[in-house]
Amino acid sequence: KQKTAYEIYQCDWSSDVCSSDLNSVKTYLAANPQTIYNWGFLPGIDSDSTDAEALFTLYNSYTSLQKFYLPVSAATYATWATQSQLLNVFAFVQSPGANVSTELDSVSFMQYMTAFNPSYTNKLPPSQYRYLSGVTAYSPLSQTLLNNFLAGNINFVATGAEGGISNTILVAGKNLNGTPANVAYSIDWTQININLAVSNAVINGSNNTLNPLYYTQDGINALQQVASTVGVQAIQAGLALGQVVD
Repeated sequence: KQKTAYEIYQCDWSSDVCSSDLNSVKTYLAANPQTIYNWGFLPGIDSDSTDAEALFTLYNSYTSLQKFYLPVSAATYATWATQSQLLNVFAFVQSPGANVSTELDSVSFMQYMTAFNPSYTNKLPPSQYRYLSGVTAYSPLSQTLLNNFLAGNINFVATGAEGGISNTILVAGKNLNGTPANVAYSIDWTQININLAVSNAVINGSNNTLNPLYYTQDGINALQQVASTVGVQAIQAGLALGQVVD
C-alpha cells in the first residue's frame, strides 16, 4: 500500500561520500515518486547542510508528499534553525546522553508517525508533548538552549516531570517552518487518500460492466462522492475540522 513504509538511508560520512549518497536518494525519489513517504537519516547528514538542503528543497511543497526526518547535533542545529522555509523537514537534536548504538531520537517519532493508522476510534493527537519510547531526555538543558531550540523549531526529548509524568516526551513537535507535525501529516494524509480512493474508483469503474463509470456528470458526481467520503473520514479521525460540503 502506498505511503506506509519508511527507510533509513545510511551514508558513509567518515569517507566523505555524503554528496553521492544524497544523489542516490534523489535518483530514487525521481525514479519512484511517492512510493516512500517518511525518510529518516543517520547522524552526519546535518554536517553536509548544502547538499542536504538542496535535496530537501526539491520536495519543499505541500503537494510533494515527502517527509524528511533530520537528526542534528548541538554543534549543527543553529544552521538548520535558520531554514524556516523547509516545510517537510523535521529536525531533531540528538540528546547528549543518548546511547548512540541504540538510540536515534528522530527515528523514535518517525516510527510513531509511520505506524499510526488514523480512524474514528484512533484519532491523531497533537505532536507536541507526544510520548516517546526508547530515548533519553536532553540534559543538561539550559533555559538559553531551550529557547534557541524552540525559536528555531528544533525538536528535542524532554520529560513530563512538570505534569508529574515520568515518560519522555517530544518538544515542540514542529517542522522547520513551524507547522505542527500532526498538521503536516493531516495535509498529506488527505491528499494521498483522496488520490488513492478516486484512482481506485476510476479503475474499478472502467472494469464494471454492470455500472460502468462514464465521464459524464453522473460520473463526476460519483467521484466527488468518493472524495467527500475521505474528507469525512479525515474529520472523524481528527485530521481536519469543519464539515465536507459537496
